[in-house]
Amino acid sequence: KFYDKQRHFTTVISLNNDQLNNKTYLDLINNYLIASQTDAKGYITDVSDAMCDITGYTREELIGKKHNIIRHPDMPAEAFDDLWKTITSGKVWEAEVKNRKKDGKSYWVKTRISPTFDENGKIVGYASIRVDITDKKKVEEVSVTDELTKLYNRRHFNIIFSKEINRAKRENKNLGFAIFDVDNFKLYNDF
Repeated sequence: KFYDKQRHFTTVISLNNDQLNNKTYLDLINNYLIASQTDAKGYITDVSDAMCDITGYTREELIGKKHNIIRHPDMPAEAFDDLWKTITSGKVWEAEVKNRKKDGKSYWVKTRISPTFDENGKIVGYASIRVDITDKKKVEEVSVTDELTKLYNRRHFNIIFSKEINRAKRENKNLGFAIFDVDNFKLYNDF
């Protein structure tokens, strides 16, 4: 304890180099790692600043809410059934997830959710970290979609066709294929 220049009584907090390094490291994680924690029922108990930045919600708007506040309607219910089945059994769940921001826009994340346990091994919550893969998903879409028609392109056909042939063989089913030749479409498509 000492007096500062204005003669105010104050306490000095001394941080050694290890503590400063840890604080810097934790600040980096908070600012750049999209992270959240929930209780065992899925109510948010903590979020990183990066989570607030990507979702558009404030910390106060997220804490206490169910995690599905950011769920995008395009995500199939089966994905979340699998998520809960996996994490409630004590296992880690990983997937690419499409989420919805506060303003309604979407974003994609690579998500990893791990259960957290108490000293008796009981699940008391879940910790999730995410990496923004929105740009990756946009590139994937552009690479298999015709810009003009928004239909799948030849590249997508080349990727999917052999998979469909193999699936038809496995299921002992027929596979139909139709080709449409639109006269002079190349002129517009190559424009």
